[in-house]
Amino acid sequence: RCDKRRECPDGSDEEDCCTSEEFHCKSGECITKQLRCDGHYHCRDGSDETGCKSHLCRPSQFRCQSGLCIDRDEFCDGVPHCPDRSDELDCRTCQLDQYVCANAQCIERSKRCDGRFDCTDFSDEADCPPDTGINIRVYPERQTIKQGQEVVFRCRDEGTRRSQVKWTRPDNHPLPPGSTDARGRLTMPNVQPDHGGVYLCRAEGAPGGASGAQKAAFLTVQPCKYPDY
Repeated sequence: RCDKRRECPDGSDEEDCCTSEEFHCKSGECITKQLRCDGHYHCRDGSDETGCKSHLCRPSQFRCQSGLCIDRDEFCDGVPHCPDRSDELDCRTCQLDQYVCANAQCIERSKRCDGRFDCTDFSDEADCPPDTGINIRVYPERQTIKQGQEVVFRCRDEGTRRSQVKWTRPDNHPLPPGSTDARGRLTMPNVQPDHGGVYLCRAEGAPGGASGAQKAAFLTVQPCKYPDY
């Protein structure tokens, strides 16, 4: 009795074994009350995190249906981490131009930190940097075009700062040959399939991580199909 192992089929040998300063897990063990509802599992069965008030999870976390927060990397990794297994129930994959809410909902990336709640768990407005007066917009945000044609993206700062803008590609990839970037107008002639992907318009002189200082545009280039002879 009270050896932290269930010997009786109904578990009665482990009942009333915890002190007044401890929480009794349904799986039998005793933990300090401070560990109850702290957002981490301490009971083997996760019962120390069931019935808790909902946790407001960080953007880097996934919120279980039970309210527990787990690392977002643990969502849909094939191993249940939530006691209710909700992290493995709805394993959708968001598109490249979408933001993944902490509860795995997909919203448009442009709605992240726009001052309005779009994620049902409100995570799209959590941990947002302060307003800098910069509001970069690109037109259009997405294009699909055939190989060999010309592509034009436009970008401007519609915030109060009216910053100068510059087009780049992620990971220091160069713009396609012959591209021109003039006052926010990016022109790319004779695009090829490997020119597809993400293009970034950023406010020049804006501090790193500044709210609204960068916007992405997405290009898909359809290769030409040549007849077989």
